[in-house]
This record gives sequence, structure tokens and C-alpha cells, in this order.
Amino acid sequence: MRRACLFGIFLWLAATLIAQQPAEVMDQANNAYREEDYARAIQLYEGILKINYGSAPLYYNLGNAYFKSGDLGRAIWSYERGLLLSPRDADLRHNLGVARSRQTDDLAGLRPFFLTRWWGWLRSWLGPGGWSVASLLCMWLGVAGLGLWRLGKDRSWRVRGFAFGFALLLGSLLTLALSWSARNWQRESGYAVLLPEEAALREAPDPLSEEVLSLHAGLKVKTLDRIGEWYKVQLSDGQLGWLPAEALGVVGLGR
Repeated sequence: MRRACLFGIFLWLAATLIAQQPAEVMDQANNAYREEDYARAIQLYEGILKINYGSAPLYYNLGNAYFKSGDLGRAIWSYERGLLLSPRDADLRHNLGVARSRQTDDLAGLRPFFLTRWWGWLRSWLGPGGWSVASLLCMWLGVAGLGLWRLGKDRSWRVRGFAFGFALLLGSLLTLALSWSARNWQRESGYAVLLPEEAALREAPDPLSEEVLSLHAGLKVKTLDRIGEWYKVQLSDGQLGWLPAEALGVVGLGR
């Protein structure tokens, strides 16, 4: 019994120390940022990311440090990642808009199909956790409605219970699909951000292939395929080409 208690205390202390370490490093990074030592702040923020303590506030702070240090590509990449975790964060959205206004590539955008836009908005409204809770709630209320249909004595209430339960069970399936979609979107959004000041979009995954276009830091591209150390990408105006993997910061949190 005594050994079990000691072991439990040890685990509690270990968990406390592990939780405190990122918080202490975060404080150090914030202090470095306030002192305008942006290189040090970036180093500390990235150190927290390496131990998988990614969060929307962390990516927000990291993006600010990159922006202040003049690294537009990584600033936009950080804000984009933060928005995957907190899609409705007003500060992240504002700073991303400011950073994008400094991006120099002027490409006409292709407007997505309205159902794609609607699904994307709905998916990001609650995020994977929120939609999972909504799915469970709909399921239990749906079961309660069907229970009323099976056990109720009044015919009108039985009809209402059946309609209510059936609709909520369908809602449970829809919200479950939204949760699954939101989680997959967080892990692999299918987009990346150009990190260096300038990079050549090429016709083939070969540094000697013909240059299609010169692109600049902060441009968001859609990733379609990968061959070795090259990504096939699509620009917002529909143009296709290849970029080296080292020039891209993948937005999805699964990488």
C-alpha cells in the first residue's frame, strides 16, 4: 500500500513538472519577445512545439515573433496553423490579414464551389471537439425520442417522439461527419505556405526544369502530390507546378 502511494505521488510530481516546463519556457519566450529579442523568442517557442505542445496562442505568439523579425513566410505559416486549432480566433485572423497584405504575389483566386465553402465554414464553426460533443448530444436525445415513441401512450406524443428521435439521429450522423472532417482538416489541410523570400515554380520535379513563375514568401498553395523532395502544387489562379519541399511549410498539424 505504501509503495502504491509513493508511486502515485511520484507520478503526480512528474506530471506536474512536465506541465510546468512548457509554461516556464513560454514565459521566457514572452519575456524575450517583450525585450525585442525575437530570435530568442522564436527559438523558445519552437522548442515548445518540438515537444508537441502546440496551441493557438503559441502559434499566435510565434507568428508575431516571425513577423517582427521580418520572416513573412513563417509568420503566415504560424498564423495558418493557429487557425486550424482555433478557427474563429479574431486576433489570429486579424494578424494573418495584416501579414497577407505584405505578400507581393498578385494572383486571381478561383472561387470554390458554394457547397465546398459552406462545408468548410460549418466544419470550422465548432471544430472536431465541439462537433463530437454535438454528435453525442444528438444521439442521446434521439434515443430518448425513440424511447418516447416506443413507450408513450398518447398517439400524438408517440408520433412527435418518432419524428424528433429520427431527426436527431440523422443530426448525430451529420455532426459526426463534421467532427471527422474537422479532425482530418487539422491533420492534413492540403495547403502549404512558401517560406523563403523567393522560389521558382517549375514544370517538373527537377531543379533544371523550366521555370513557370517566380513566387514569394507567404504565398499559400494547394499541395496535390509529392515525389521525393518536391511537391506538386496548385496556385489560387489554377496554375500548376512543382516546388521543393524545403521551400514549403505544410499547414496541416499532422506533419
